[in-house]
Amino acid sequence: MDGTIRGNVPYMSPEHLRGEPVDRRSDARAASVVLWEMLTGERLFDGDRMDIVVAQVHGFDVPPPSERGALPMLDGVLRRGVSLAKEERYASAREMAVAIEGAVRIAKNRTGELVDGKVYCD
Repeated sequence: MDGTIRGNVPYMSPEHLRGEPVDRRSDARAASVVLWEMLTGERLFDGDRMDIVVAQVHGFDVPPPSERGALPMLDGVLRRGVSLAKEERYASAREMAVAIEGAVRIAKNRTGELVDGKVYCD
């Protein structure tokens, strides 16, 4: 329907909630929220009422995941990914993936080579 915003509010970007056009930067923000939650085991935006969640999405100061016990390697990646200003976010999922790869150690096989270009646990 025209004028209807669809989505899961905690994962929507502020511009999406305002009914403005969205692009890949909104998707990168949603992926950053999911990654933050995976690293911390907590919901990032959570409240008893929807208006509280919407207010958090619009202006919540996102704590680095390392403040919740996660390793600090991805703090900078997530700070950029969840930025309120879409101009500061990653332009695409690919750009965000490159930043993640630069922040974490890529698992290598016993000879020190990447295994099929994929990340594996040692």
